[in-house]
Amino acid sequence: MIHIPHIMGDRDNNTILSTNISDINYIVKGNSISSYFKFDLSKIFNSKLIPEIVLGPKNFLNINEFGTFLSVNNLTKTTFRPSKATYR
Repeated sequence: MIHIPHIMGDRDNNTILSTNISDINYIVKGNSISSYFKFDLSKIFNSKLIPEIVLGPKNFLNINEFGTFLSVNNLTKTTFRPSKATYR
């Protein structure tokens, strides 16, 4: 999903956001700061939207924790499995 808000500055150097879907948020990734916007999918976020998740070959998730994560996020019927592919 791509969201391109209109971000401007005024004469006093204040940031003005328009056509945005939420307030601007920030996260630290490594040695940099990245901005992001939250998009509420709670009304449509279910196992019909995401029926299956294939975990990559170098995935180190705790499978029990991942199952709990899916359940808490209304994905109780979403199946997940490790990938059979390799990076080679």
